[in-house]
Formats: sequence, C-alpha cells, structure tokens
Amino acid sequence: MRSKDGQENYTRHHKLNTKMALPYITIGESLVFPNTIAPVFISAKSDIVAYETAMEKGKNIIIGYLKEKNKGRTLSNTYRKASLCQILQALKLPDGSVRLLVECKSKVQLTTITFNELFVAEAKIINEDSNQSSKTLIEVLKKIFIEYKNIHGKIPDEVITTIERSDTPNKLLGNICFVTPLPYSVKMEYFMESNLNKSLESLAVNLKSEIEMLRLQQNLHGRVKKNIDKTQRDYFLNEQIKEINKELGRDSDQTGSEQLIKQIKALNLNEKDREKLLKDAERLQRLQPMSPESGILRTYLETVVELPWDKSSFDQINLNKAKEILNNEHYNMIKAKERILDFIAVRQFDTLKKSPVLCFVGPPGTGKTSLGKSVANSLGREFGRISLGGVKDEAEIRGHRKTYIGALPGKIIQAVKKTGVKNPVILLDEIDKISADYKGDPASALLEVLDPEQNHTFTDHYIELPFDLSDVLFIATANSLNPIPAPLMDRMEIIEVQGYTEFEKTEIAKKFIISKQLKTLGLSKANITFSDEALLKIIRKFTRESGVRSLNRNVATVIRKIARLEMEKFENSPRNIKYFNGNYLRAYPDYYKSITIPEVFKPEDINFNVTETNLNKLLGDDLIPDEDVKDSTVPGLSVGLAWTQLGGTVLPMEIVLAKGSGRTILTGQLGDVMKESAQIAISYVKSNHKKFNIDPDFDKDVDIHIHAPEGAIKKDGPSAGITMTSALISAIRGICINRKTAMTGEITLTGQLLPIGGLKEKILAAARNGCQNVLIPELNRKDIKEIPKEITDKINFHIHSRVDEAIFSLFPEGTFKKD
Repeated sequence: MRSKDGQENYTRHHKLNTKMALPYITIGESLVFPNTIAPVFISAKSDIVAYETAMEKGKNIIIGYLKEKNKGRTLSNTYRKASLCQILQALKLPDGSVRLLVECKSKVQLTTITFNELFVAEAKIINEDSNQSSKTLIEVLKKIFIEYKNIHGKIPDEVITTIERSDTPNKLLGNICFVTPLPYSVKMEYFMESNLNKSLESLAVNLKSEIEMLRLQQNLHGRVKKNIDKTQRDYFLNEQIKEINKELGRDSDQTGSEQLIKQIKALNLNEKDREKLLKDAERLQRLQPMSPESGILRTYLETVVELPWDKSSFDQINLNKAKEILNNEHYNMIKAKERILDFIAVRQFDTLKKSPVLCFVGPPGTGKTSLGKSVANSLGREFGRISLGGVKDEAEIRGHRKTYIGALPGKIIQAVKKTGVKNPVILLDEIDKISADYKGDPASALLEVLDPEQNHTFTDHYIELPFDLSDVLFIATANSLNPIPAPLMDRMEIIEVQGYTEFEKTEIAKKFIISKQLKTLGLSKANITFSDEALLKIIRKFTRESGVRSLNRNVATVIRKIARLEMEKFENSPRNIKYFNGNYLRAYPDYYKSITIPEVFKPEDINFNVTETNLNKLLGDDLIPDEDVKDSTVPGLSVGLAWTQLGGTVLPMEIVLAKGSGRTILTGQLGDVMKESAQIAISYVKSNHKKFNIDPDFDKDVDIHIHAPEGAIKKDGPSAGITMTSALISAIRGICINRKTAMTGEITLTGQLLPIGGLKEKILAAARNGCQNVLIPELNRKDIKEIPKEITDKINFHIHSRVDEAIFSLFPEGTFKKD
C-alpha cells in the first residue's frame, strides 16, 4: 500500500496536471483496470529503463496495449486508451526480467509516443463517471461471480472478499477480468468502453456462458475420470507438458524442482524432515514458474539444501601452534588466552563435543572482537561474526516465517550458512547492546541458542526444521555486564579483558600497531620509527582510553603526515621540480625518452624517526592537559576512583558547609546509589563523632553541599562511600587530606569497608593522574596481583577493612585524638 505522503503527492500532482508525459511500457494479454492492483512482468531493455526512471520520479508509469504484437510501439499500433499506474513494488528475477506490482489510478488518452533510450508517452486523464452504473447491476454481477467461483472450484476465498469490496464499477470490472479466463479481445472491449453499464451487462452475460461451459466440462471430466487409471493419467499429462515445453523451447524443469529433489534426498536428515521437504518440492513442481508462491517456495528450499547439515571442519589440536597464533595476534590478555588453551587441550578428550560459550567483557578497543577471530585461527575453524548492537527484534535471531514477503532466516542460521560448516566459531559482538520492544526480546531468543542442553534442536522460524548448533563455538563480547539479563549471563563463561597500562600500550604499538599501519598505508618498506618517549606522549597527551583505538588512529595520522612531508620534500627538490608531474610524462612519452627522467619517489626513500620533540609538529598541540590531580589542597576535597565502560577515571568529591537549616544538597548528576552513600556517610560521621573529634550537632545550623565536578556526566555506584566520608570530615575539621591520595570503597553504617569492582582500571587511572597513595578495601587485596608490576611499584597501597582505620590513614598524623 502507498504511504500517506505518497497518496498526497499523487493526488496533488494529478489534480493540477491533467496532461502529463511519463515513462511508457506495453504488456500483452492482460489489462490493468482503474482502482485495481495487478502484477506486471517486463523484460525488454527499454521497459526496464522506463521502470527505473519511473522509480526515480514519483513511481508513476503509463501502461499501454498494442493492437498487433509483432509491430512497433507506434501510436497507430496502440490502443488510444491506456492505464496510468503507480508502482507499488518491484522484484528483479534471476532471468533479468522484473516483476512489478502496480495500481491503476485512472485511464488516460494517449496523444504522442516518443523514444530516447526509453518510451515516453504524453496523455490526458479520462474522467469517467463512476456513478452512472446501477447499484442493482453491480450486486447482480457479484452474485453471478460467486456462482462462477463455486463451480470453478480453484478460485481462492480471498478473491471473493476482494470482489465483494469492489465498490466502483471499474474496480469490479478489473478484478473479475483479472481472475477469469475471458478472451483478451473481450477484456479490451470492456476497457475501451466508456459506458460502464454496458460493460457490466456484457460481463454478466459472458460469466453466465462460462458457468454453463464449466458445468459441461465437469460432466465430461467425471465420465472420463472413471475410464482412466490414475497412473496412466499422470503419465499422460506429464508427457503432454514435456512436449508442450519442448515445442515452446522451454526448459522442462523451469522451477528447478527436480534438482532440488535430488539435493534433498542427498541430505543427512531424518525421514520426517526429508518427507516434509520432498512434499514442498513436489508442490513447487506443480506451480507456475512465474507465480509469487513459486519464487517464495524455491528460495526456501534452496536455503535449506545449502545449509551444512553434516559438513564439519576438523579441529587442529596443537597447543604450541595455538599459543603461537594467540601471542602473535594479541599482547598480554593472559586470562583469556589461558581459557582458550584449556578448551583446546580438552577438545580431543571431549566425547560429547559440547562447546562452552565464552564472553569477553572489557572496555572498547582492548581486542575482544579480534580475539574471537584468533580463536578460529587457532582451531582451524571457519569464522562468522554477528553484530548484535541495536538488534531489538526477536526475528533477527529466530528468522521470519517464510510466508512473509522478503522473509529470511535469522542471523544465527545465516552465519552458519555463510561459513559452510556446522561447527564454526561465531562471534556475537556487542551482546550487551541488544534491547527489547513490542516485536519481542532478542535476549530471550538467545537463551536457546547459547544453551548446550537445548541448541542441538534449534528451530529457526524460516527453516522450520531443527538444526544442530551444539558443535558451534559461540563467543560473545560486551563492554559491560549490567545490561545483560541474568538468565542469558548464566549461560556464558565470563572472561574479563581489562584495560592496558601505558607500558602495555607502548609494547602493543611497537609490536603490532606501527607495522600494521605501515602495511595498510602501503609504506611497509619505509623506514619510519617511533621512540618510546614519542609513543608515551601520544598515549598521555592525545588519547584517554583503556584500549588502543585512539592510539591506532594517531599512529596512522603521524605516518600519513610523514609521507606527505617527505613527498613534498622530494617534489620540491631542484632536480625533480621541473619533471615530476606524471601527467606530462603520459602526454608526451616520446619527448621524455630523449631526456633523463628523475627517479620516482618510493616508500624506501622515507627515513624518519618520530621523537618526543618533533611529535607536536606532526599531531599538533596536546589534546589532554596534565592531570597532576586533583590534589587535596583545600579542606572538603577528596579524590575518588570510578569505573566506566571506557576504563577507569578519577572522581573528585567536593563538600562545603554553609550557614543554613540543616539541609543536604547533592549536585553533579549523582545517581540514587550515590545519594544513599552520601546519607550513609553523614549518618556514620554523626554516630562516630567522638572518634573524629567532631561536634555531634555540626549540621544543626548549616547546609551540607556535596558536589561531584563535571556535572554533565551522570555518576552512580556505591564505591564513592569512603570518598564522601573523608571529604565530609575534612570539611568539618577544616583539615586537608594527605596529598596525592586517591581512594575507593563502599561503607556501611556499622563502619565496614566493603570491596569494589574494576580495581585494575581504577588503579591505572590513579597512576595516570599522579596519585602516589591509594586506599582500597581489605577484600580487594587479592586483586592487586592482577595489576602490572610497573604500576604497583609506583603506588603505596593503604589497605583497610574498617572505615575509621581508613580515615585515620588519610589525614596527617595527630589529626585525631585517640582514647
């Protein structure tokens, strides 16, 4: 159906322009009456050009009818009345022809026909009076057609609905002519006739004649059927069809059903599934090749037979080779690599062959996606990737029912089909970015896919047959676990991929990024090197990330700038400036044979060392200023640590006490959990005022204003509890917290310091910002071993299990009097 805007554009155009020039095509043996929708097939080059032009200019097209098919499309050989249609749908067929679905808006009177790559017809709209026909005549004709349909026996019930809803004479004429085998000449008489009453009466008479003829045929058929054996009848009809197709020069298997039947019989399926497919193939054999149902059924069967039902690749069980591949393609990532090697090691002993579902979780740019590809390389398996970011329709996973126009299998079956084997490695990228809406929940559809106890009978809505996914190794990636539903997370083995330290980034740049970018830019032979100081400056002053994507881009920018500078230097040299323009060389080759041509600039001519000194000339001014924190230089300021999807960051917390009525003011876009942490901090300080030498009524006549800078960014989480508590005590006592100190930890009303998550990212952020002391909960002591030694050597850890002990260590010695 046409959209509301399309209808308005059409109406506006034709009310204002009764005369028009539009692309023009002709069809044979069928007519499109006003207010009816009909399929049209075109194959001539000029007709296809006309259709493409119409699609670009309003989708309006004129369909004309030739008097004699073997003569040209001249005005004299064309019926003067034609159909003004709008293209609703277009489908390109395998043989190059196009199937159009058009709706006729009105009849037009042709005035001229011209040709220039396509036929263009000028015409005027014919305004027919649709009210001239008797309602009684229309109702009588509908009843006659129902009688015809009942005797015919092969007209679908949907057609009756369409006829009954035909509320105009033209629409009723067109719909009945479309489904009845009246001669083309008779239909043309109806089309050319201006008196609709006359056409309807003639059609009623013709339908009555057809009814009598059908009754006679049924009587004859009943007599003959008794005398012909079913086998003889089938053989006779099939032989007739073959001979008819042979005379017409057609392929005897136009639907391709015979080849499909052979392929179905060769599939490794159970009898029930094979029988279903064979029935569909036999039904395809009986359909007309150009019918819409034939195309839908053929596409379905071709998709099914192309699936790798029993085709598998052999796993390469070689731990040394797998370890070499993983180390060559990824730096560090020890936990992830060890888990992959564990899986490969036990693969040869696993008789059930149930593959685990791994989920790599970590900040962007840390190599999670490429690690999935490395797993496939290590096992020698085919690799498929499915991007789940933004997917919110369950049908994207399970597929659409094949009865829908444009139906396809779900992404899972498509990926398996693309790899060509039933045991590929399939990467479910950005699994935390899927969402649900009224079309269903894709996460719920993934429950069956990722459950080894269920996925051996996964049924896609399009395929309608159970497909075994138990041999597929699924690997998921995510930036955060919070958006992933608990039942889905329960089916996956979570492997954290943490952010990189400055040292790790430097090593990744030297071992992977620089060589990769030189190869990508076609400069593999160039001698471009980066000093460690230059790489460290790029990391500190031009990137702020846990991964290496920005580092990758900046290295590429530097290499491109070097190539341009060296190229300009070469072109502007005295011996080359006159002859360097290659256009002259191509235009005057004989002339240049007589002179000495300068050597061509080649990548190996580039010799450049990027240092900390010349880096700014290549990348410009520093993007990130020095962040030597965030130092506790005033009372009421403390430095917390936070985890984000982009890695760790510092979170300064400011508290001031101002004369007021005892209110607590919270600003800086603090989430509900942080607001609760602020209340806990105030209550804890009040209940332990003696320990910290504080007046219990410190908030009686003052307002406590708690603020987290960078107010445009939302903040939440319980780990800022100790940060708020220390800042509050600092503001009340008017004493600064120890310099270059950062902290993280959740507090309770009873004074416990609870563990937090994301410690590595937080410590990296502290180190980046020049913190020398970091306070963490006792239960996070075990996580320190996950942090690289070059970072822990720079930081003095203060580890406590109680809030009061932590507070004592944060302030200068002697701040609090102990009993």
